[in-house]
Amino acid sequence: MPFSQAWAGEGEKLLRQGIDYIQTDNFPMAMKCFTRSLETAEREKDWHTVIVSNGYIGNVYFNINDYTRSLQYLLKGYAMCDKYGEQRLKANFLTNIVSSYAKLGNVKEAWAYYHLLEGQTGARDTLTLKYYVIYNRARIALAEGKPQEALAYHQKALHYAQKQHMPLCYSLFQYCEMGQIYLHSHQSDKALEYGRLCLEKGSEHCSLDLLTSVYQLMADASSLKGDHRQESHYRSLYLSLSDSLFNRKDIFSADNELVEYENRQTNEHISSLNGVISRQTFTLIGVSVMALTLMLLMVLLLRNNRKLKMAHRALIDKNRQLQQQEHNSQQLLQQWADRQKEVNTPSDNMDTPSGTGPGKEQMQLLLNKIVRVFSDLSYIARPDFNLNMLAEAVGSNTKYVSQVINETYGKNFKTLLNERRISEASRRLADQQHYANRTIQAVYEEVGYTNAVSFIRAFRKINGMTPSEYLKMASQGEEKDCE
Repeated sequence: MPFSQAWAGEGEKLLRQGIDYIQTDNFPMAMKCFTRSLETAEREKDWHTVIVSNGYIGNVYFNINDYTRSLQYLLKGYAMCDKYGEQRLKANFLTNIVSSYAKLGNVKEAWAYYHLLEGQTGARDTLTLKYYVIYNRARIALAEGKPQEALAYHQKALHYAQKQHMPLCYSLFQYCEMGQIYLHSHQSDKALEYGRLCLEKGSEHCSLDLLTSVYQLMADASSLKGDHRQESHYRSLYLSLSDSLFNRKDIFSADNELVEYENRQTNEHISSLNGVISRQTFTLIGVSVMALTLMLLMVLLLRNNRKLKMAHRALIDKNRQLQQQEHNSQQLLQQWADRQKEVNTPSDNMDTPSGTGPGKEQMQLLLNKIVRVFSDLSYIARPDFNLNMLAEAVGSNTKYVSQVINETYGKNFKTLLNERRISEASRRLADQQHYANRTIQAVYEEVGYTNAVSFIRAFRKINGMTPSEYLKMASQGEEKDCE
């Protein structure tokens, strides 16, 4: 939901420039303008512009699927609305806060802010507010795992937009969302139907980020349907537009500029505190104790932060070593498989007669086949890859395949698959030489994930950090290696 009002001052000019870049879907330049607007407006004490800048920064992070950073600025701007009497902006923030929590799968917080959104009566645009109330209800239903309920609310939002003669883009959002739900329900024909509606009813009215989502929907639905020619056509359009729209280097540069601003803000705050301390000489002893305590806390925080960074960097290095070991193991396994071809016997087949089980040698043969499949990205990168497909690929059945995986790795098929996908995603994120122009979204799609929430959850569980944090850490490590 956009923010708008009349502004004045240099902060206003920068904010307007950022909004112009948003209109042309240039997110990196928009982010830079909003960062400068935020800093300039704070100096001018133009708190309305500060609040709106926070909102737009949150929106940019939302559009590039970094929902955690999005919430950081949305919640900050929302809190400032009460402090500076900007009640009419609260609905805008609440709309996007609910959306971000829903995207992250945090249903509890999504519901809490949704109820606040429902209670907003002072919004400037009540027509748009009602539309987003329905829209966000659909997003929460999807986060709760209720696709049919989500579809019903998307349909309701669509009818509302059409009845109120809202701009066409509001209807296109609903077509795309419904197509995605049908895609995840493996209803390729319905998914393609809604994707075509987006393109036929007004692709010229789509923002570039929405058009990117439509192309992705059409490519994935065509793949599900088995129409590889159409899949190739739309995949090419999607990758081309996605790489130009969400260029990782430009986004990383804009994010660094924002981080530098945050650091300057912190330093200015510390300087201000030091000025107060110097003026309060009659409380020198008390202030000295407080300063000493603060210094100790800062030292502890810096030390813990340094340890955390070292641990993260060690994790990245360990991942690289494990990937190299996995490559070497795969080469040895392939050599072994080539030798086994000369002595292959019918006992390799794991589908033994009823009442009998696989022997030790057969279990080892089956394990080797499983390892080869899990090392083949063409298998594990398929979003629909499952235990049945694995059993078919190794010429056995799901019972024996599960048995071998459980006894060998001490985990189930799904956990092993997630670990292998995250390992490959980690390798690509850290490989600046070959994958520098890939977005995080492109990387997770290439290894088999279809949505950011599942990828981020699995990545954090395995690596102990988000993909964005991992990418930044890996990039810093490569810069140090170059030095």
